[in-house]
Amino acid sequence: MRIEDFPRPKDDNGRGVHWSANVYHPKGPALDFWISELQAMKIKWVKVLDDGGGSSLELCERLLAADIMPIVRLYRKTPNPDHIGGREIDTIRRLVAAGVRYFETNNEPDLPAEWRTPMPPNWLEIVVDNFIYDADRVLDAGGYLALPAMGPGSKDNPIELIVRKGRADLFERGCWVAIHNYTLNHPLDYPDDEVNQLGKPLTPEEYHYFGAWAWDNRPLEMINQLRAERKNPGATIYDDPNCFRGYLWTARMIEQALGFMVPIISTEGGPVVGWGDDKRYPKVIPSQQAEWQVQICRFFQEEAPDYYFTCCTWLLASRPLGDFNPAWDQMSWYTHAWDQRFGLNGQLPVVQALKDLPSVSRLAP
Repeated sequence: MRIEDFPRPKDDNGRGVHWSANVYHPKGPALDFWISELQAMKIKWVKVLDDGGGSSLELCERLLAADIMPIVRLYRKTPNPDHIGGREIDTIRRLVAAGVRYFETNNEPDLPAEWRTPMPPNWLEIVVDNFIYDADRVLDAGGYLALPAMGPGSKDNPIELIVRKGRADLFERGCWVAIHNYTLNHPLDYPDDEVNQLGKPLTPEEYHYFGAWAWDNRPLEMINQLRAERKNPGATIYDDPNCFRGYLWTARMIEQALGFMVPIISTEGGPVVGWGDDKRYPKVIPSQQAEWQVQICRFFQEEAPDYYFTCCTWLLASRPLGDFNPAWDQMSWYTHAWDQRFGLNGQLPVVQALKDLPSVSRLAP
């Protein structure tokens, strides 16, 4: 299969979102509001979770009817060190019959939390062997399977090992590569930005714009000291892929291992309010998240390489979709978690920003 052979939604603009962290979803009329909101934001790709028994079927049918492409992860709490079984294979067949094509059967296997057993030294070989097993069955059922996304910033190269095992054919038949390229609190041009490259000092105006909360109440002088100490002149995306542009590191890995490109899809990623991993930068505030998300959407509409299909930004909603995990609620677009701090009312400004942003099809000549 060539890049152009993979299915895309009608009038694909590359906009994506991760639905929720729940495997169970609203049904019937309760879905009407959410489908209409996705359409108003011109979302074309939605990552959803399935309990392995078809819990996403009705949701996927509704998405497809709205010209939105679902990406389905067959959820298992700790998927490693195992492969899928008959229950999942039957579900994949039913989802394929409904029109679903893109599937995941594993998630961040480079992290110990994704293992039912202690993570062994040969973990990557186990993951690759299970991917080969799963891929043969998903492809036989008519679906396209993702090489599982590693944790953000990973530099592991499972494709090279798959090629050594003589199974490069899987990527000729429909397998693709999932990534989790969160921005963290890095600007979209990281690591090329002036703070990372040159240690550009923070101005008082910038400091006050974001507010002391965004800097963890650290004084401006301390932040500038960190910027000076941690600058990385000459650093490239291949030195530090822990940012949105991490897809470039993955693309080079694919090209070097296979000699041809396959689709890359961010099944998680993008900017999340409150994240502040890199102390040289402020925590992500709602207005900045909206600005970055709009830039990401414009990037997909105007300049993204043809192999980079979408970024399913984390996270559409939690509590309104039946998931009451407070951590996920804070990361959602539809949430009351930030109402008091930022004067909001149940949704982040990213929602209206995407509704206001015109859609441009990537499929147009």
